[in-house]
Amino acid sequence: MVKLPKKDVVNILPHDEILRIREELKHLREHEIPPAKLQVTMQDLSKKIDNLIDIFEDAMKSVKEEEGGITLKEQLEPVMDKLQEVLDQNSKIADGIVAIAEMLQEGKKPSFLPPKPFIPKLSELPLEGPRIPPPPGIRPEILQKPKKKGLFK
Repeated sequence: MVKLPKKDVVNILPHDEILRIREELKHLREHEIPPAKLQVTMQDLSKKIDNLIDIFEDAMKSVKEEEGGITLKEQLEPVMDKLQEVLDQNSKIADGIVAIAEMLQEGKKPSFLPPKPFIPKLSELPLEGPRIPPPPGIRPEILQKPKKKGLFK
């Protein structure tokens, strides 16, 4: 280990940090992993990654089969069509509301409004309905209106 005089040392890293790194480097050189073992470890890692990829591919196929082979876009297409239809209807309604508002501001009465429904007056309605014969076994005199006595005959 070469020691530099303190006046020549540039303090980019703290001196303690440099010493720690040198010790780690020395330790790694002493306990070096043989290339054969490293290659075996890399091959094992590669096999495990391949197994994970197979598992994910199987899961993807399973999910696709459960959905009937339909992609998410194909599943959402009917919903998107209905949503577009609702948006178109909303646009037409908004245009109609704006047109009515403009007509009312100009003082015009919209011509396309439906006429008011005909509701007959109570005096125009018939007071008596059709005569229905009483059911058998009921005396007709019970059904007759009683005669009024008094001031309002």
